[in-house]
Amino acid sequence: MSNGKSSRWFTLIQRELQEYRVSLVWTPVCAALLLCALVLTSVLVANRISVVGQAFMEVVTQDENISSMNITIHIDDDAEGDVNYKVERTETPADEEDWNFSRKWSFKPKVGDSPAPPSELVAAGEDYAFNAVLGVINVLMVVILMIVTVNYLLGSLYDDRRDRSILFWKSMPVSEWEVVLSKLAVALLVAPAIYLAVALLTQLVCTGLSMLMVWRMDMDPFEQILGNVNFPHLVFMQVAGWVLTALWIAPVYAWMLMASAAARRSPFLTAAVPVVVLILAEELFFGSEYLRRAIGRHIPEQVVGAGLPVPAEMSSLLLGLVCAALFLAATVWLRRHRWEI
Repeated sequence: MSNGKSSRWFTLIQRELQEYRVSLVWTPVCAALLLCALVLTSVLVANRISVVGQAFMEVVTQDENISSMNITIHIDDDAEGDVNYKVERTETPADEEDWNFSRKWSFKPKVGDSPAPPSELVAAGEDYAFNAVLGVINVLMVVILMIVTVNYLLGSLYDDRRDRSILFWKSMPVSEWEVVLSKLAVALLVAPAIYLAVALLTQLVCTGLSMLMVWRMDMDPFEQILGNVNFPHLVFMQVAGWVLTALWIAPVYAWMLMASAAARRSPFLTAAVPVVVLILAEELFFGSEYLRRAIGRHIPEQVVGAGLPVPAEMSSLLLGLVCAALFLAATVWLRRHRWEI
């Protein structure tokens, strides 16, 4: 019995991947290839950049008689906010510690006029700075994933009603619950797993290309790149971050599935119009924004990269999961009783 159920689930997931292989499989691969091509281009022009930088330094230091230079910083729009600083030239090279860029710095401007520089550089200790650079790749992949997933959810249950392929699946020994849950599983688990795997491979390739670029610029790639990367922490944060994100956006995805099952013409309008009308009605008649704030906590752009939920937000998370279950139940009912367009 268990093997038969697992086989049905595997068949349903495989069906989704075959029908939407362009958006679920080939889209992240193409995006990854484009990112790697951009990084490779940076590697190819790295020597030119270093040559330009060296020529600039030669122009700056060509006059040996100049012992200092003045820097004017315009803080305000008027001339009253000008601050002048004099940079003295030193004959001895700076300590190696002064050129340690693996430390994290923060810029904190001071208020008011002062003879001291109006900023403060605070060393925050050792930090894996390159993790943040690699994290940009993951953010781009997640944004693409969100766009693809929204399009997938709004069309998945609507398309098989429009082309009447729903009749084929109704003749198969598969329940409507299994069909609906398989589509939600693809959106929350399968597609993110594919995108995350591609993102991690892209990050590894970009790390290798960055090491090559640093090596071509006559620096130590192991110290400058690998010394500032923590791969276990990077993988854990990205995987755990998506698991948390999936819990928060589950009611939004379930609502889109229900709209796809109920739509007569446009699934997007079916999903968006009721929400907009309810939000405007609440603000117009009650002067409150509770519904807008509640929905805002669960929309994808609000939860990407979010941290662990604090106890005050746990009730919102649990309420969202309850709403997701209700939306899924309504979706199954629509599939059984109102599937014709």
